[in-house]
Amino acid sequence: MKRFGSALALLIVCLWPSLARAELLAELDRTHAKLGDSLTLTLRATDKENFRSLDLSQLQRDFVIGSRQRNTSFSYINGKSELVTELVLTLFARRAGTLQIPPLHLDGSISKAITVQIKLPEIAGQSGEDIFIEVDVDKDSVYVQAQLIFTFRVFRSVQVDDLRLTPLDLPGVVIEELGNQNFQRSINGKTYLVTELKYALFPQKSGALQIPALTFSGLQRSTRLRRNRVSLRTEALAVQVKPIPASYPDAAWLPAQNISIEDNWSVPPEQLKLGDSVTRTITMTALGISGNQLPSIDLTPIDGLKVYQDQARSESLTDESGVKGLGISSAALLFISAGEFQLQAVRIPWWDTGSDQLRYAELPAQHLSIAPAVLSGNAAAPNEDRATAEPATTTAKPIALVWFWTTVLCAFGWAVTAILYWRGRPQPTPTGTPRSSNEKQLFTQLQAAAGTDQRSLRAALLDWGQVRFDKPHKQSLVDLCSAIDDPPVAEQIALLEQSRFAANAAACDGIKLLAELKRWRQQADKRDRTANRQALPPLYG
Repeated sequence: MKRFGSALALLIVCLWPSLARAELLAELDRTHAKLGDSLTLTLRATDKENFRSLDLSQLQRDFVIGSRQRNTSFSYINGKSELVTELVLTLFARRAGTLQIPPLHLDGSISKAITVQIKLPEIAGQSGEDIFIEVDVDKDSVYVQAQLIFTFRVFRSVQVDDLRLTPLDLPGVVIEELGNQNFQRSINGKTYLVTELKYALFPQKSGALQIPALTFSGLQRSTRLRRNRVSLRTEALAVQVKPIPASYPDAAWLPAQNISIEDNWSVPPEQLKLGDSVTRTITMTALGISGNQLPSIDLTPIDGLKVYQDQARSESLTDESGVKGLGISSAALLFISAGEFQLQAVRIPWWDTGSDQLRYAELPAQHLSIAPAVLSGNAAAPNEDRATAEPATTTAKPIALVWFWTTVLCAFGWAVTAILYWRGRPQPTPTGTPRSSNEKQLFTQLQAAAGTDQRSLRAALLDWGQVRFDKPHKQSLVDLCSAIDDPPVAEQIALLEQSRFAANAAACDGIKLLAELKRWRQQADKRDRTANRQALPPLYG
C-alpha cells in the first residue's frame, strides 16, 4: 500500500507541469472580412511549447495559410521570467459564409474557437488601377443617436508613403474612431495592400445626413529616387436619420443592437442577517451606443433598509464592430431590521435597431429574507425542555409575589436616589465646560480605542455618538449609522456591528473607521459654521 502511494505521488509530480500548463491563446485581427482579404491569426504559448507539433489540418479545411512567422520574447510576472512564443499565420478564407477558426491542440493545451464572417466583395469600379479608394456606410438609414459605421479604404499595389486623409468633420454628429487595420486583398488576380479606417457616427438630429467627400493623398514611388504626389477624392454619401418612434415610451431613448442587464452582490443575498451591509452592483451592457447614453438605476429605500447610492459610472469600449457601452450603478444596502424584503424589479425600455421594435432589459423583483442576528456567545435556548417547564407552574405564585415586592422596593429606592441627586447636583456656572469640548475629549478617547479590541472600540464610539448627537440615552450603532448618514462610515460601522453578533465575521478596521469619521466630522463642522454665519441677523436693521 505504501509503495502504491509513493508511486502515485511520483506520478503526480511528473505530470504536474503538463496539468498546470497555461491555455494556448488564439487571437484573430478581425472577425469580419471579404473573400480575398488576408486575416492574421496569432497563437501565443508559454512553457516552451514546440509549435512543430501543432496540428493545423482542421484549420486548412476553410483557410489557406499564406505565411508563417515565429517570435520569441520574455515576460516578467511577479518577479519570475516566462518564455512566450508566438506563431503568426496569414490566412485567406476559401469561401464566403460563417467560418470558424477551430480549437487547436498543442502539447495538451487547447485554444478557443473563433467565429469569422466572410462576405463576397463588391466589384470595385477602379480595380485595375495601382491606387484607388472607397468609402461605405453599414446602412442607408439610421435612427437619431443610433450607431452608423463609416469605413474608408485605400488600395495600392505599389509602394505609397506619407498617407494622408482630410479629417472627418460632421456638425451635429458624435464621432468615435474605431481604429485602423492593414491587410491584403486579391482583386481579379491582383494583390493590393489595404489600409482601412472605421468610424462610429451618432447623428444627434433627424433628417438628411450628408457625409462630404474626403481627400486622400500620398507619395507614390515611381523610380528609386523619384516620388510623385497622388491625390484622390472619395464620393459623398447621404444617409436618412429617422426620428424617435412615436410608440416609444416616455423614457431615455436607447437605440441599440442589444442591451442586457445583470446584478452582482458582494455577499450572497441568502446569507444576509440583521446588521449586515452589502453592495449591489447593476451593470447594463449595450451594443451600438456609448456608455454615457445609458441611464443610472437607483434603488428605492424601503422600511428596514437603508440605501446609500453611489455615483453611477459609464464606460465605452470600441472594436472593429463598433461601440459597446457599459453603465454601472452601485448602492450600499444596510439592513436595520429583520424580516422579509421585496426589491423592486428593474425594467429598461430600448429600441432594437436590427428588428426595428421595442424591447425591454429586465431584472426580476428579488425577495430577501433577513434573519435576526445570532449572538456568538453561549446563550440559553428560548424554549427549555418540557420536563423542566412543568414544575415551574407549581411555584408560579410564590415567585410572582417575590418579584412584586422586589419591584416595589427598587422603585422606592430609585425615587429616593433621584431626589437626593436632584438636591445635591452642582449648579451650572458660566465658566462650565461646554458640550463641544466634551465631544472633542470623547473623540480623542475614540482615537485611542481605534487600535484596541472591537468591544472597546464599540463602547468608545457609542459614548462619542451620545454626546455628538445630544442623545440623553445610549443609542445603538444602527441609530448612530442613520444619524451620520455617510456610506463609507456606514460600511465600517456595519462591520463593527457584525463582529458583535458573529464570531467569524470580518473585523472592523479601527484606523479606517477613524479616518472616515474624521473626514465626516470636518465636513459636518464646516456645514454647521456656514449655517450659523448665514443665520446671523444683520448689523443694522
